[in-house]
Parts: sequence; structure tokens; C-alpha cells
Amino acid sequence: MADRIQLLVDEPRRSCSGSPDSPGAVVVHRRLAVLDAEIDRLTRLRSRLARRTSGAE
Repeated sequence: MADRIQLLVDEPRRSCSGSPDSPGAVVVHRRLAVLDAEIDRLTRLRSRLARRTSGAE
């Protein structure tokens, strides 16, 4: 995938999506799932900390 970045710089409208089963798509979906899980974890942590600092807990 990294070797295609320059193609997107040269022609931004060019589609870089492959088939849903392509190795790049699998990696992207897996990384997005990890990021979503981390965002959820941090959101819960932020909420907990806000409750503790406000004395609600």
C-alpha cells in the first residue's frame, strides 16, 4: 500500500480501494477496529475521571 501513496499524491481522485478481500483492506479494517476499541476505552476512562473529579462517584 505504501508504494501507492505517490499515485494518490499525483492523482488525488484516483481510487485506491481494492477488493474487500485484498490484503490492504483486511489490514485497514483490523486497524480501524483497534482504533475504535481504543477510542471507546478512552471515552469510558474520561467519563470515569470526570465523575471522580466532580464527586459523583
